[in-house]
Amino acid sequence: PPPPSPPPSPRPPPPPPPDVTTDEFDLGPDILLSPGMCQKVPEVPLEVSGLGEGIAVTAKVTSNAPEPESTGMTLFINGVDGGTESDVRNGDTIQTKLCASPSYGIEEVFTLDFGSNNDSVMVRSHDAPSPPPQPPPSPLPPPSPLPPPSPPPPSPPPSPPPPSPHPPPSPLITTDDGSAAAAKKLKDAANAKNEEADMKQQEAAEKRAAADQKQKDAIAKRAAADTKQQDADMKQAKAQKTRDSMLESITDVKMKKKAQLLADAAITGGNVTKVKATITATNEIAACADAYLNMGIKVIVGLCEVNNVISVALGRRHLLVDTAYRVEILLSSTEVNQSSIDAALTSLSVAGITAETTKEDALVLLSTIPGIGNAILTTLRSEATAAAVAIGSAAAAKADATATESAAAKLEINAAAAEKDAVDLAVEATILDNEAAAAAAMLEPTPSVTSPPPPLPPPPLPLPEPVLPVDEQTLSSGTATRSSWALQWMVLCLFLWL
Repeated sequence: PPPPSPPPSPRPPPPPPPDVTTDEFDLGPDILLSPGMCQKVPEVPLEVSGLGEGIAVTAKVTSNAPEPESTGMTLFINGVDGGTESDVRNGDTIQTKLCASPSYGIEEVFTLDFGSNNDSVMVRSHDAPSPPPQPPPSPLPPPSPLPPPSPPPPSPPPSPPPPSPHPPPSPLITTDDGSAAAAKKLKDAANAKNEEADMKQQEAAEKRAAADQKQKDAIAKRAAADTKQQDADMKQAKAQKTRDSMLESITDVKMKKKAQLLADAAITGGNVTKVKATITATNEIAACADAYLNMGIKVIVGLCEVNNVISVALGRRHLLVDTAYRVEILLSSTEVNQSSIDAALTSLSVAGITAETTKEDALVLLSTIPGIGNAILTTLRSEATAAAVAIGSAAAAKADATATESAAAKLEINAAAAEKDAVDLAVEATILDNEAAAAAAMLEPTPSVTSPPPPLPPPPLPLPEPVLPVDEQTLSSGTATRSSWALQWMVLCLFLWL
């Protein structure tokens, strides 16, 4: 029978989950802003750290206000506007731009969340200013004087008398000169405050325009720096691939380490410093260790070589004989920064060791190492030079972008402060306008108060007929009778004659 099939191989264990743990952060204390004003939080951008190698997480800023009512929030990743969500990695910087509600006395809580941590900050808009005090009520006008009583009717005159003249109208109600001066002073103060508010508003608008322009410049420079960094990374990777091919042809471990140190310095444009000193020790390893100890740097940095061995006898009582070694140490600024190299040389001098230092060309030293072919060395020289130029250009562009972002952040702070001052001055001007209007209302004249015209005198009564005495009445009656009889006789005689 055929042999049994071997058992299936066990499945490999699943890869560990990505490490999205981030270091804790703090957005700072709560913020009080004028309505509609914005501020970047925190003042110093946060730096993402603690994530696993090459891990990216999503940074997100949210608000507790409903979406239509949210006043505005923006993420700035490495100084660039990233909306409300953006992916971040170790080394990225995060800053949020938070805005207060345009209404008075509104609180809104914003939360920044990325990786395994989050923090919140509350933004509150200023309370509404207190209304101006109500002006005191206007005093009531004094009562008008009563009209003089009508005189008793006179004796019947031959013609009706003219009507009596009306009493003079009451004087207008006015205020004193002190109140008018106070009202004028309030009006002048309100006008001055309005002018100051207009000037501050213009200043705030100019600063806002400058801040926005600087922010655009920063965004453009950051984009250019990122492009140059991508180009530098590509050229560096190409040169490093050639370097690795070159190192494969070197069998000596020490020479391979020296070749890699020099190639890395050439690719990144780093400086190579050669330090020569005479060290007395029992062997070469001890001489190199003593040199590193006196320089104050780790033995794994750079490369130590020993030449020109000179034996020195120490006397009869010493069983061992120490030797003076001529030590040469190569230090690259790619592995240790230049300030540390300068400090190491100072430490040697303090220890009483005289050292000679020279600046070396990495590619020239690389050509002296045996086992490296001319063709690959020529290729590496070309690619390393191109990579070094690209890396230097990218570093300069990044520094320029960072400086521009810092300047933009300062202009943003200045613009926000100017806008807040402009709002405060406008509120003060409104209060003064209200007070001046109230004072002016108190100075308005009251309508004239006059007494009603007196009633016209009654029309004159008709004159009575004169009453004659009794004797005169009798005389008058007899005369009338006699005249009547005489008239009758005359009429009769005339009738008979006819």
